[in-house]
Amino acid sequence: MYSKKITALLLFLCFTLFGQQKITVEAIYNGEFRAKGMDELKSMKNTNQYTVLNFDETAKSMQIDLFDFATLKKVATLIDTKNQYKLLGGIDSYSFSSDEKMILIANNTHKIYRHSFTADYFLYDIETKELTKILEQVQEPTFSPDGKKIAYAKENNLFIYDITAKTNSQITTDGMKNTIINGITDWVYEEE
Repeated sequence: MYSKKITALLLFLCFTLFGQQKITVEAIYNGEFRAKGMDELKSMKNTNQYTVLNFDETAKSMQIDLFDFATLKKVATLIDTKNQYKLLGGIDSYSFSSDEKMILIANNTHKIYRHSFTADYFLYDIETKELTKILEQVQEPTFSPDGKKIAYAKENNLFIYDITAKTNSQITTDGMKNTIINGITDWVYEEE
């Protein structure tokens, strides 16, 4: 008895909500009814704001947009790939320096195992709007606490990139595939 009432109610709601709209197979498969997704949401530490990685379908570009928590409205676009010819492949992921003045942007990502990958990395200065490619096909780059250096792994060894001097220093030299892995985990950790 109750299931008939619920079914009738659901049919009534469907006809009321979608009665004016023609549902086609094409509309179902082209994503018209797909829920909107959200990539790379990051809360800002120094403000009451957050960033989201957005894709503009019409412009075929990606942006890191800044939003306000209180109003949920967009405050600014920090970077847009349509203005950055160096980021032709888009933005795969990003992270901020501790003072939130620099963004480390991953591009041209290549998967290794389930979660691990290598990527090219760009450093973007929010104030000057300068984008510089600093690293090629490295793993796990991380800003130092003072934001002046970036530690990363490449070919099973550890390196440090000095942002001011624009130099790389190799920290370990004994890295060997499937034998000695410095600074990153092996595939077994990703499986566990």
